[in-house]
Amino acid sequence: MRKFNVALFIIGPLVALTAYLYGLDSIHIPKIGDEPPYLQIARVTAESGRMLPLVWDRGINNTKPPMLFWQGILTSGWGKYWNPWTLRGPIVLYSFAIALLIGLFTRKLSGDARTGLVAGLIYLGFLSTIQHGRPFLTNAPETLFLFLPLVIMFQADSTTVRNTLLCGFCFGMAALYKSFFLIFVGAFALGLVLLYRADFKPLAFLKRYGVFFTGAVLLGLGVFSLWLVFDPYPEKVLSQFLMKENVGKFNLTNFWTGLYSGSYALWRLWLGDFANAGLYAVVLLGLVIDTVRRRKQLAPHEKQLWLYVLGFLIIYSIPTQRQENYILPTCAALSVLLALRWQALPAVWFRITLVVAAFMFLVTFWVQWEVEHAFGARLFSWKNYLVPLLLFALSLFSLARIEVGRFLLPLIALGALLTASLFLDPFSRQYSEEARRELQGKTVYFPSRPYLIKHELYRFLLPGANVVGYTKQHPLEEIDHTYCARIIDLDEEIPEGYRLIDQVYNLKTRHTNQQIKDMIFHRRLELMLDRLALLEKKEG
Repeated sequence: MRKFNVALFIIGPLVALTAYLYGLDSIHIPKIGDEPPYLQIARVTAESGRMLPLVWDRGINNTKPPMLFWQGILTSGWGKYWNPWTLRGPIVLYSFAIALLIGLFTRKLSGDARTGLVAGLIYLGFLSTIQHGRPFLTNAPETLFLFLPLVIMFQADSTTVRNTLLCGFCFGMAALYKSFFLIFVGAFALGLVLLYRADFKPLAFLKRYGVFFTGAVLLGLGVFSLWLVFDPYPEKVLSQFLMKENVGKFNLTNFWTGLYSGSYALWRLWLGDFANAGLYAVVLLGLVIDTVRRRKQLAPHEKQLWLYVLGFLIIYSIPTQRQENYILPTCAALSVLLALRWQALPAVWFRITLVVAAFMFLVTFWVQWEVEHAFGARLFSWKNYLVPLLLFALSLFSLARIEVGRFLLPLIALGALLTASLFLDPFSRQYSEEARRELQGKTVYFPSRPYLIKHELYRFLLPGANVVGYTKQHPLEEIDHTYCARIIDLDEEIPEGYRLIDQVYNLKTRHTNQQIKDMIFHRRLELMLDRLALLEKKEG
């Protein structure tokens, strides 16, 4: 077992690094759709030559605090090195910093280094971490700066000036990345933990932690207020960010009906961490059941970690917009709780998870094979077939030897991320060097959507060109253009009046009902693909 532990400490971080770095330059990495607007704000602000105000193609955009955009401006050398690595790389570093913090924290709680390693790997394998901890988004910094105060107060339950300053700075940084509201979220979640330590006696809590809390919150607000101080248009910060982006999420007229119906019902938030957990959802369910059964025997640190999770659930139940990504910092605490009970949880939860994983890898292998067969050409590399086969075999081995499988599951979860990146890789390749050379400095119109401005990602496929978006509301036919890109089906002819410069294969995100039926019942998996054709409009 000692040799196994040594191997886990070597292989685990290597698998995690490979999974997070492979395909990081792809426009199709597993993510949510919010990345393109963030990219545009950082790029256009960098082009303005100023750090403030934040701007994008439509003018001033102060709907988000500036820290993420400043980060992108600096790491890209004020736009000189504008590529996914310089923009997403620091986010990956944040994710690994959180995993390291979780690992060290868990090791101290458990006294076992392997448990700490498992905790860090679990966090990196959460679906929410994969979706939000690699793209150019605010969530990884938010998680780090909200979870760190909890760790600080766990390490030494001390209200010294040093700890007050550290926690206040963390609150302020979280606010500068996402919202000033996070100061109160973080303070409330930490406050529940400290209230527990004061035996739930408000007066004892105020006497022991009152000055600390007041100082940390005020310092956090002070750090955040630097945005208002230095922005040349503070009134736009108040109108766009405070009123539109924050106050707008408190719709009291629909509050009671919104609790149980609509897109943001309360159950979506309170069950949100099961969605955040991804492949770990079944094991997380096992942890919840285990915790309820042991509720009278829970260790103090377990109770405090659950109170931290509860704090986020309570406070985010108040806004009428309730989404699972709001509670991402709870994933750090849940990773610790899972790792602490990893060996004690019933094997059935792991077996179910491993069966799901094995089936998923088999399906991935089959889909790739069928797509190539239907497509009639080699689309995927040998890695696309070898990796899911190896992971399928590893899942079966873990099922047969479940005690070893418990510790292989985090590697399998990270392998699922690598498998997804491999599958998406062929659909993120840049246009040819000849096309890039021909369109260097030229304006090229790409299909987009009004708010999501997807065309911002296409800049990475055609670096050096001036990429502009067109939408259904502002169609290509209304634009005086020479160069454009169109999404066309595989068997569709090039539109009349255009010359084909180059094309890349594109993974469809929307299908008609008939196409879905054809893919399922008639194995027409080529319908998953279309082409992003780069065209020149012919004269006359």
